Amino acid sequence: MIAMKVLVVDGNQNITEVLSHLLGLFGHVADEASEGRQALQKLHQAKYDVVITDSEISSIDGPEICKFVKSHFRNIYIIGMSGYLSALKDLSDAGADFCLAKPFGLHQLKNAIEGRSS
Repeated sequence: MIAMKVLVVDGNQNITEVLSHLLGLFGHVADEASEGRQALQKLHQAKYDVVITDSEISSIDGPEICKFVKSHFRNIYIIGMSGYLSALKDLSDAGADFCLAKPFGLHQLKNAIEGRSS
């Protein structure tokens, strides 16, 4: 498995910390952003392989982040996540390559990050 650089975007610090820790256990390196503007700033400052974004975040929401990434960084794989089915559809329509329904399990995250569905 190749180590990937991942940007985790969620307004809940506990979620970003847990996901970053899990990604580290999988052998990946994770950065965290708590809101949309911060995520875009980090995207301009570093090269990422994957962006994991929640749908409902402040300043710029998850679907807008998906659209931005797909238009500016076409090679970045996007994983959208939400506890709402309608929000998952919005993320998918905006360009998310994979969507996870919250709460999700460890194996679902591992499969998503490796680009495979479970």
